[in-house]
Order: sequence, then C-alpha cells, then structure tokens
Amino acid sequence: MTEDLARRMAQLLRSVPGRTAIDNLTLAPDFRQYGRDDLYRYIDGAAERYLGYSFDGLTRAEATTPNEAFVIELYHFCSPGDAYGIWSTDSGGERVGIGQRSAYGSGLLQFWRGPYFARVYHRKYQESAREMVLRLGRSLAEGIGEDGAPPDLLAALPRQGVRGDPVFFHEQTMLNSLHYVGDANLLRLGPQTDAVLADCEGEGARGKLLIVRYPRRQASEARRAFSRSFLETEPGRGARVVQLENGLWSGVGVPKARVLRVAFDAGSRESALHLLSP
Repeated sequence: MTEDLARRMAQLLRSVPGRTAIDNLTLAPDFRQYGRDDLYRYIDGAAERYLGYSFDGLTRAEATTPNEAFVIELYHFCSPGDAYGIWSTDSGGERVGIGQRSAYGSGLLQFWRGPYFARVYHRKYQESAREMVLRLGRSLAEGIGEDGAPPDLLAALPRQGVRGDPVFFHEQTMLNSLHYVGDANLLRLGPQTDAVLADCEGEGARGKLLIVRYPRRQASEARRAFSRSFLETEPGRGARVVQLENGLWSGVGVPKARVLRVAFDAGSRESALHLLSP
C-alpha cells in the first residue's frame, strides 16, 4: 500500500466519529494497515479471497463507547467493480441502504461504495448493537462520498429472472468456491478475465449462468476444454448441452466478442439453451 493511500484511508476513518451522533464515541489513535504483501498477517487463510481482486490496501480501526467496542475495516481496490466483486462473494443479510450495496446481520455490516469495501462490526457480534453499527457504517459511507460504476459485465445478464446479487470475480479458485468445476482451470480464468455467476429463475430459464469475458482470443480454447473435460462431448459448432449424473443439464455457448456463456444445473435441456442465448 502506498503512503498516499494509507494516509487517505486513515483520514477517512478519522472523520467517522464526527458524523455518527454517538455520544462518547472514541476512535483508537493507532490504526493497523496492510497491503497485498502482508494481508495474510491479518486474515491468514482468507487473504486469497481479496488478492483475487485488485486489492491494494486495508486500514483497520477500533472505536469504543464506555460500554461497547467496534471494529471498522476499510478495504481499497483499484476499481469499483472489484469492490463490488468482493462484496458480492458474501452478500447474505438484511439490505440496509448503506453505500451502493449493503448487508447486515448479527452485529456485522458489510457494504461497498466506489473503490471501497467496508466491514463494521461489534467486537462480540451482538445484535443489540445494531443501531450503532449502522450509524458507524453510514458515517463511513458518507465520508467515501462518491459512488462507483459496478462491473459492466453485469449488463450481459438477463434483465429479468436473476435472483439475488450476481457474484463478480476473476479467478478459478473463486468459481470453485461458488460452483465446483474441478481442479483444472478449464475455463482459463485468471487476473485478466472478468466473470459473473448468477442464479436465474425466470420464464424458460432456471439454473446458474456464468458469463466470462476474455482479454484475448481465449474464449474458443476455454470452450473446447470445458466441452471435452466437463461436458465430455466434442465442442461442435453450436451450443453444447448435456445431462450430467445429477440429472440436471449443463452447457456452453458459442463465444461472441470474447464472451463465453456457461449454464449449470438447469432443469431441462430447453432451460439450459435459454440460459446460453444472449
């Protein structure tokens, strides 16, 4: 993390108490800060989740009242789309209208705004502290100030029938945590690929839809590898759809403009083909 970024994030956190309207709230003077090289020191075992995005800095602060203690974690990413992405990987909870997307539950608030992803929580995750956690979150979101653009790949999803918040990511490890496709990187995912996975349940289409955008002409190669190893069929010219051992249908479309569509767990062949249609 650069000195300039570390300073900006610290200043942003120092402005939080003045906006909260919480009496006797005190921010501890010493912050803990981490970059890509040492994030594992703070969240060993979970750092890879963040490093799979354009993470470049974390600042952690503690705030206390005479009776309560809170933690504020502010993560910065090189793009707002990646800040949305990390939020989307764990977005379960009550929507509370903080930042651009937010989720709250059991004393923990998570939200994203602009290039920032934030976690605000009670040290003991007590639900009784809900109002103060939300006040801290609102103050932090106000301090960030400006919204950022979500990943433009979200626009490739169906306009209707998407359930919940689609997950945006880049790496094979994240795909396997969401929907396991095997240890081999059949879809050629990596730092330069953009991917979005959504649960769909609409007219004619029910299942999971994965859309991947490649930086170069890798979509055809990924289609061949996925067809032969996962679907166990030859690629052919059109969309390929097969029924797997679980009785559900999966398939892969034909690349268009470096974009590949993949369907998982569709209830029928027709539903899978519907998901694969742009």
